[in-house]
Amino acid sequence: MSRKVYVTVRLHFDVNKPKNVKLDDVLGDMEWEFVSTTEGADIEVGDLNCEESDSDVSDCHVHVEVYLIINVDEGIDIEEVLKEMDYGFDPNTEGVIFEKEEIIDWEITDSK
Repeated sequence: MSRKVYVTVRLHFDVNKPKNVKLDDVLGDMEWEFVSTTEGADIEVGDLNCEESDSDVSDCHVHVEVYLIINVDEGIDIEEVLKEMDYGFDPNTEGVIFEKEEIIDWEITDSK
């Protein structure tokens, strides 16, 4: 028997980009991935919200809040699933680099 766990994950990363590239365009084109490395757990990505620092400069900082739905078998510790999951962001924009991707915290908002 499995259950759905709804989690809000907060993370941040630095963006290094050419000055002529708009951060909004970079964030609109980026791809992201969250993958469970725990057997018996599967991660679906819901909404993703970004809040950026000054987007007119070449180096800026982005805060991301992503909503995950994790389908997990009974008996599996959701905290371990979150600690062990792989995640990443790809800018998909020439000349743009994402650095220092780091999860700040997470909050379990519901479990069914």
